[in-house]
Amino acid sequence: MVRDFAGGRSKRLIKVVRLVQECGVAVVQTSRNLEISESLLRRWISETNSAPVSALPGNGQQRAELAKIATLKKEVDKLKAEHDILKRR
Repeated sequence: MVRDFAGGRSKRLIKVVRLVQECGVAVVQTSRNLEISESLLRRWISETNSAPVSALPGNGQQRAELAKIATLKKEVDKLKAEHDILKRR
């Protein structure tokens, strides 16, 4: 297989994790076939096991930390705009 996880990343990662978990394919062999490190594949598997919904962000899913950062950035932008309005008075 060719190493191409740029587009449709989440779907591919889910397929890889399922292949290892459900079909019993060895992690070592799968990582070699995909030309990725074994530790990376093991991390994907552990993230999927610990938080299946948020483990692989994409398709509207974000990790809690990323969602919090996005919320805080929006709040900062709002406060800057309010500050600029008050400064003009």
